[in-house]
Amino acid sequence: MQEVYRRTEICYLCGDSLNDGRPTNRDHIPPKKIFLQEHRQVPFLLPTHRECNTEWSISDEQAKIILQAIHDPLKQLPPKTQWAGTLLENGKPVAAVLSGFNLHAVCIRIVRASHLALYGQTLPKGRDFASRILTPLPRLDLTTHRPSMDNFEEYYPRWGGHLRQQLQTGSIDYIHAYSGNFRFASIWETINGSPAVLFSIDIYGWHRLGDQAVGRKQSCIGAYPVSQQMPVGASVVASTHPKGVDESYVPWE
Repeated sequence: MQEVYRRTEICYLCGDSLNDGRPTNRDHIPPKKIFLQEHRQVPFLLPTHRECNTEWSISDEQAKIILQAIHDPLKQLPPKTQWAGTLLENGKPVAAVLSGFNLHAVCIRIVRASHLALYGQTLPKGRDFASRILTPLPRLDLTTHRPSMDNFEEYYPRWGGHLRQQLQTGSIDYIHAYSGNFRFASIWETINGSPAVLFSIDIYGWHRLGDQAVGRKQSCIGAYPVSQQMPVGASVVASTHPKGVDESYVPWE
């Protein structure tokens, strides 16, 4: 079976050597249970310490929530996940609020793996290094009981526009796996004088999931700071957009 796999001596989760005597294994990124059985060809795999993999993992049963949300109404809750409430629009329920499922953390794990696979660099151990992530399923603001306002900040459309432009021209770094149903794309940019990477993650076109909760499609878009130098051959964001470029939340369409 074909696979997307980078040979590395470093654990992408902790940044330490894989030759330090601790047991190792290989990690599917994202969890393979997100994908339908017939789409599990050409997986994206990286070696890890076994204990690191366990520490960061969500269970396979929890991973199914993404697959169900994309393909079918949610029929039952995965382990350690509960209903936390319902989002209302004009007095009518439009989306369920779940607790115990951290999609933000799932995205960070994908980013860590993809950065190592594309650029040969590990990212900081802190789990919140990439706090600027817009997910297709919005977070709940516990004060207002509405979708978090970070779903509406002005830089997301600009980042989406950069990514869309460079996807269209092919001037971008990317990973395609799981029969094309997982896609990661990234470009380097300078933000506030420091190097950073813009990225977008697509799983089964999951940008459609935002329609009910926030009234529009929105991709998984984000940015993270980078302390290392940009690798030779890495893609860099264009200095200007051509006139009429679509600054969209959905770079993949």
